[in-house]
Amino acid sequence: MRSLMTLFLTFSILVFSVLNLAFLDSLGFSQTLSGKEILNRVEKNLNFDSGYIEMEILDYKDNKFNRSFVVDVLFDLNSGTLMEFKSPPREKGKKILLIKDSMWMYVPGVSRPVRLSAKDNFMGTSIENKELLDYKMSDDYEVEVISNDTSSYVLELKANTASVPYPRVILAVDKSTFLPTRMEFYTLSGKLIKYMVFSDVKEIGGKLRPTVYEMRDVLTEGNFTKIVFNKLDSRKVPSRIFSLENLTK
Repeated sequence: MRSLMTLFLTFSILVFSVLNLAFLDSLGFSQTLSGKEILNRVEKNLNFDSGYIEMEILDYKDNKFNRSFVVDVLFDLNSGTLMEFKSPPREKGKKILLIKDSMWMYVPGVSRPVRLSAKDNFMGTSIENKELLDYKMSDDYEVEVISNDTSSYVLELKANTASVPYPRVILAVDKSTFLPTRMEFYTLSGKLIKYMVFSDVKEIGGKLRPTVYEMRDVLTEGNFTKIVFNKLDSRKVPSRIFSLENLTK
């Protein structure tokens, strides 16, 4: 009888513990994750190690459509990113190559690639070159959780290198999906200059992810840029693709 009672008590404690953990999890007291772990999960959900993207970039000035670009992107998180313009016709064939913190543009008919700054605006839009071509932030920032409620994490990212456009970034992450919902970009003095909103979450390339990124320029009201992901898939991209020699071919 005593052994049966002991077994019953042990089972009751286990059930209570499981229910208690589930209750605490619903209140936001789940297993504590570091900022780095959360950011790594976000990047894993957004990215492949190597692959292809077709994206459309739509630029607006004074809340009016200005112009758009359609580009093909090949990337490998360890090797680099190569973008080629498909439209408009006057931009077709241009290429941009990013390797670590170095960036070049090739224009057909010009003998040498032109060096670009990662901090310059992409083709006059509201988004910087590095933001569009670099898909991994965890290497460039130290991360801290500054808010943790039942629905979201809020992370503070502080740059550990001078090569990134923004020294401080605030990132809101949906707790149920580990996908970003909003990102704010600050100057060293703490001034908000831009923010990005992530929307239209759907499955693309076998992953559930936001397919529209909208970057708003706080300093110039009415100026914003949308990035729309039309295609995304995982594929092995040869490392030789990411070279100056290949850029001119």
